[in-house]
Amino acid sequence: FNIAPFSGSVLSWLDGGVSSSSEQTKDEAKLWVSRLDAMGGTNLYGALEYAFNDPDVDTIYLLSDGEPSVGDLIDPQLIRDDIADRNKNRGIEINTIAIGTGLQVLEWLAEDSGGIYIEVQ
Repeated sequence: FNIAPFSGSVLSWLDGGVSSSSEQTKDEAKLWVSRLDAMGGTNLYGALEYAFNDPDVDTIYLLSDGEPSVGDLIDPQLIRDDIADRNKNRGIEINTIAIGTGLQVLEWLAEDSGGIYIEVQ
């Protein structure tokens, strides 16, 4: 697994991620996440692109608190169409979590890929 926060750009916790989830690895991931701060825009498409560029990815958990606002694609319908097209041969399950408000694009991404969509207040 790996963690890739996205705002104006997309970062990653580790290059290539990790293949096992030992207690030590989980603790390191939690510590890294606890140090993250909100940093501006929402590069939703960039985060999805990042995940799709990893040939080992089979499941994505995507959390967002806002509509796409920066990156190569920001129109929700265009993001949906592009990701659905990319996912035809990959079969990646995309599970999404909308934080604070419902986000149609996250609902679509989960629906189109067989994932689960939830909203958290």
